[in-house]
Parts: sequence; C-alpha cells; structure tokens
Amino acid sequence: DEPLEGRILILAVDRPARRRGVGTALLQEFLRVCRERGLRSVKLETRVSNEPAIRFYTKHGFNIEGVIPRYYNDGEDGYVLRRVL
Repeated sequence: DEPLEGRILILAVDRPARRRGVGTALLQEFLRVCRERGLRSVKLETRVSNEPAIRFYTKHGFNIEGVIPRYYNDGEDGYVLRRVL
C-alpha cells in the first residue's frame, strides 16, 4: 500500500489579515488533521516566483522536491514542495 498524502490546493489569507498568524494557524490545523487521519506527507505546488509562499512553507518544514516546467498557464515553472508528517 502507498502511504497516504495530503494536498494543499489553495491556502489563502485576505490581505488585511496577513502577517497575523492566520496562515500559520490554518496550516497547523490542516497538518494536525492530516496526521490524525494517518497521512504520511503533504504536498503542494507554487510558482517559482512566489517568494513569500516559498518562505512560508519552508519555515513550516516543507522542502522543495523539484520543478515542474511551464506548470502555470502563463508558462511559469512551479516548485513541488513536500513535508513529511
């Protein structure tokens, strides 16, 4: 059996509420639920130019695993990030 893996498709915080711990709280709760349900890792993709997202996720234990060339409609590459739980 393959280990179960969670996926983050969108984690967004309204601009006025940013940098107040809302994103961290959302992510921590999501990771808690994933662990509770027996998932082994969580994966997401983000634009290579999205430095705030990359900083946020790496700060929370995600590692860049690879690049998906031309992942986005405008041709920009995407990073694949994963965190083992």
